[in-house]
Amino acid sequence: MNNTGPSRWFYGLAVIIALAGSAVFIVFLLGSLGGLTKGLQQIVVPGNYEMMFDKTGTYLVYYEYESVVDGRVFSTGEIISDMQCAVNHKESGRSVRIGPVSASSTYTMGSRAGKAILQFRIDEPGLYEFSAWYDNGGQDIVLAVGQDFTMGLFVSIFGGIAVLFGSWIIACIIFIITLVRRKKAGRVMPAGGS
Repeated sequence: MNNTGPSRWFYGLAVIIALAGSAVFIVFLLGSLGGLTKGLQQIVVPGNYEMMFDKTGTYLVYYEYESVVDGRVFSTGEIISDMQCAVNHKESGRSVRIGPVSASSTYTMGSRAGKAILQFRIDEPGLYEFSAWYDNGGQDIVLAVGQDFTMGLFVSIFGGIAVLFGSWIIACIIFIITLVRRKKAGRVMPAGGS
């Protein structure tokens, strides 16, 4: 009986699975990371802006010391001057309490780098007015307002790592099983040969 074990093509299958997992990891991670800051509304301040907050919860105000808005490049240094901010419900005029962040949060993605400086809570979704000003004057800077995306960042990173290592583990299992069965079949062949 001529038993040569699994085909050598299974080695190729293992390599393809490992490469495919690596490619999915890169595409997934780059796509996820690129989309994380899309939820942030960029504004150039001082000034007043209308903003739609359609979800309840905590929102962060990030100071983007490296940024690009409408083709204008900002590189304003990591230290911010005495800027004041206020958030008011557009329809009722009700003021939203705004204060310092409870935990440090920073990011660097492409041409953007920022750090969380303030936070506030939205209990009623709707249109709000966001105002920012200096008491004694200062340079134009970029603020980015949105909900904290660090949880999404962790999900993206660990999800990508899970896909990567999962594909490698499957590839290794296929490779090892193929190798062992082919070696075993190779040893059995002479004893069963004519």
